[in-house]
Parts: sequence; structure tokens; C-alpha cells
Amino acid sequence: MHWRKFNGESIHLPIKKAVADAIIKESAKGIKLKVCIGTDSQVKGADTEFATVIVFLREHKGGFMYIHNEKTKTKYHISNIKSFTIFSNINNNTSHLKTNNKWMF
Repeated sequence: MHWRKFNGESIHLPIKKAVADAIIKESAKGIKLKVCIGTDSQVKGADTEFATVIVFLREHKGGFMYIHNEKTKTKYHISNIKSFTIFSNINNNTSHLKTNNKWMF
């Protein structure tokens, strides 16, 4: 699975590690973060394109994001796309939990 930054720079770490590192780095600077995960799909002819983004919003200081795109020729019904998108996010561990003020992946 290939993740990149908005500027096109590749992320070479596993996404869980990259997200954890980003949260730790920004927190060490005293910056409060809000992390949002979104996904979408679009059908273009015979192709279905999926996109997932992890957005890091810095309180009063802008933000940055990590992006993953995927393309397939598999035919989907709209309910299949929703299921695929949710499964893809869970399967690829883009979700996280915060327990006792520690990030758990």
C-alpha cells in the first residue's frame, strides 16, 4: 500500500508508524492536533478509484495530510463500495484508539 504526502513525497514507513510519529512530533512541539480520516470513491469508465486521506489539523497553525489512492477494474454496486471502503480502512489499520492518554494502534 503506497501512502504519500500532499506534496507527492512518498511515505516509506508503515502508515501506523508514520501517523504515530507525526502525532508524537507535533505533540512534542506543544501543538494540539485533530486527526480526521476520510475516504471516497469515483467511477471513471471501467475503473473505480478509491482515495483515503488522513488529515492532521494543527490548532491555529494549518495542517498536513497523508493520501492513498487505489484503482481497480472490479465492478461494484454502491453498497459494495461502502463496504469495501470501510473494510479497507479497518484492514489497513488506519483507525486508532486513545486509551489512558496513549495512542493505541
